[in-house]
Formats: sequence, C-alpha cells, structure tokens
Amino acid sequence: MGWLIEALQSVREFMETGGHVLLSIGVLTWLMWFLIVERILFFAMGVNEEIQQATKTWSNRTDHHSWYAQQIRQQLASHLCLKTNFALPTIRTLVMLCPLLGLLGTVTGMIEVFDALNRSESENIRSIAGGFSKAIISTLAGLVSALSGLIAINLLNKKAQQINQRLTHILSEK
Repeated sequence: MGWLIEALQSVREFMETGGHVLLSIGVLTWLMWFLIVERILFFAMGVNEEIQQATKTWSNRTDHHSWYAQQIRQQLASHLCLKTNFALPTIRTLVMLCPLLGLLGTVTGMIEVFDALNRSESENIRSIAGGFSKAIISTLAGLVSALSGLIAINLLNKKAQQINQRLTHILSEK
C-alpha cells in the first residue's frame, strides 16, 4: 500500500510542476486513451458478432440481385462502417489538441520566466527555473500524449478499414 501512496505523491508533484495546463493535458490524455481502449476492445470482441449478424441477415434473403437487395446490402455495410468508425474522429481531435495544450503550457511557462526577469528579487533564479521547467514539462507531456495517440489512431484506422473491406467482400460473395 505504501508504494501506491508514493506513486500518487510522485504524480501529484509532477502535476504541480507542470501547472494547470499539465492537468488539462492529463485529463485529455486519459479521455483519449479511454476511447482508444474502448475501440480496441470492440475490435477484439464485438466486431465479429456484428459481422456474423450482418452476414446472417444477408444470407437469409432469397433475393440478392434486385436493386432493393443491393440497397439492403449497402445498408448492412454502412451500419457496420459506422460502428467501426465510432469515436475515431473524436480520438483524432484529441490527438491534435494535445500538442496545442503543450504549446499553451510553453507560453504560460515563458510568461512566468519574463515575469521573474521583470522582478528584481533574490529568488529570481528559482522563479526563472520554475518557469522554464513548467514550459518544458508541459511541452513534453503534450508531445508524448500526441505521439502515443497518433500511433494508436493510425492502427485503429487500419483495423477499421480492414473490417469494412472484409464485410464488403463477404457480402458481395453471397
């Protein structure tokens, strides 16, 4: 139990070092990874059931060649496409926001540096170092969050395209 308290204390100290912007990046990253994990779980467990249901619906039809049947096939494929692409635009937006928030942290940190330079106090060096620290930590956090999300969203996009192509191929064979 002591290790958990020490870990939480380290996280709290890190968040205090980065300021309010780092907290925003943390919340944004948590939300982004929550959605990424949800998509991974859907692709691992739920998508096969959806494909089987669409295939069964299409196979149970006697007419596969009329205009109406082709519209039903298109609807089945579109319905699965919507389900596989669910939350991907939101994740992509969150990925794009992470470096922008990091840049905001850089700006606020540099404002603190310039404010410390403007004041002539004995703790001037500490204030300058604190501002630089806040700027660098928030920039780094924003970039790391964005890069991890970028890798994940690219993999999720590829998986969604593969699933949609697979269903289209299955439905066109029958």
